[in-house]
Amino acid sequence: MSQLDFENMDTSSVHSVDQSLSGQTAQVALPDNARLLLQIPPAAEGASGSVAGGTGNGDGDAPKLHSSHERSDHSTYVRDVRGAFSGLPKIKPKWQDRYMTIMVCGESGLGKTTFIQNLFASYAKDPDLRVAGVPGATSRQVFESSPQQLCTTIDVEDPETQTRYHYSVQDTPGWENLGDTMENVIDHIQSRSLRCLENEQDARRLGPMHKIADPRVDVCLYFISPHRIKSIDVDFMAKLSKFVPVLPILAKADAMTKPELRAFRKVVQESLSAAKREAGRDIMYRFSEEALEEAGASGSVPPFAVVSSREMDASVGRYWPVRKYPWGVCEALSSDHSDVSSLKKLLLEVGFEEFKDHTDERYHTYREQELLNLKDDDDGRRIKPRFILNREHHRALPIRALKWLAGAVVTYGVAALILGGKERLQEDAHVALERVEQVKDTVGEVAGNTREYIAEKVHPAPEPVRRKKVLGLF
Repeated sequence: MSQLDFENMDTSSVHSVDQSLSGQTAQVALPDNARLLLQIPPAAEGASGSVAGGTGNGDGDAPKLHSSHERSDHSTYVRDVRGAFSGLPKIKPKWQDRYMTIMVCGESGLGKTTFIQNLFASYAKDPDLRVAGVPGATSRQVFESSPQQLCTTIDVEDPETQTRYHYSVQDTPGWENLGDTMENVIDHIQSRSLRCLENEQDARRLGPMHKIADPRVDVCLYFISPHRIKSIDVDFMAKLSKFVPVLPILAKADAMTKPELRAFRKVVQESLSAAKREAGRDIMYRFSEEALEEAGASGSVPPFAVVSSREMDASVGRYWPVRKYPWGVCEALSSDHSDVSSLKKLLLEVGFEEFKDHTDERYHTYREQELLNLKDDDDGRRIKPRFILNREHHRALPIRALKWLAGAVVTYGVAALILGGKERLQEDAHVALERVEQVKDTVGEVAGNTREYIAEKVHPAPEPVRRKKVLGLF
């Protein structure tokens, strides 16, 4: 019989020891300062009955070894040894849900709906993805009353990380006059943050927050018409940047030549830089250099120049949108013709965590302002959470009750004066005074009885002294 004695090992390394167990070789990873006695079958022992390097403990007394029948299953034993000296615990991952909401804004006729279809087409089973929307001028009324009818959602599962991604694109109605819809869009963004705060403060919430769909808007894509940027576009993007990151999009980029596109991109950047100096904050969201490099985007973006189309080139693939002209073909997902592919990767993949981090930062600021009931913003807009409104409502109930009672008395007095005259009003007042006196007498009598009862219980009357009879005579 023999033993393996591992002691006084270096604390900066882990040794791997080969042990011959029942004719099989097993790797046992031993950490620092680990001491392990393993059974080695008699056939594996040397003639000296010891392992090279010595087996004694210095005084000739070797520790006692277990018999071979005590460890019949050596593979199980080695597995237990590995488990005893394993590192981090291995926890089975669970499926989790992540949410991202993208808002699309811009003037009418710039291809926002087609862009949404090209953005999500590769994730959908049907290349003719139906984008949620309402045609015509009714879209504005629908957005004000039921904005979810203009929201397109795609669910993507990643089995490797066991994550379900829920991407939503909130379309907004196109307009001829941008100022008519500006306030509605900003109010919608605020209402989504308010909904998140209400979910967080809901006393009847039965699950954690990560089990609830995140309603907040993470980024806004603002479409700009080719060749010209309007002052109202810059003003709207400046206001939107206060509530959500803004990415300017140069729509219908195929309407411009490459020199025209470079010149127009520079004009947009200069206009937004001037608005930045005036507003005191960034108007155009800028990705990190690592994200732009990973997405294959050049250093000149944003703004992004996009081309969208409903026609697919089946020779390349059923998800390859193209625009055919007499002089050639423009491919929407080709990096030489459009920035859609880079923008898609930045939005849905590379920049996902960046947007979610910015959303959390903005929401925490919004949450602090609402819970501490801070001052209104520059525009005088104020949206209080529902639980604060309920609290103020309960605090105002006594005052409202008194006002209602005073109003009822005044109303009764005026009605009695009109219908019965002054004499009738005096008679009713006299009867009311008599009833008040009766109530006062009753209350006084009850109070007196109560005081007597309390006094009797607190200070009971002493019992009379009884003298003992002597010989039954006295």
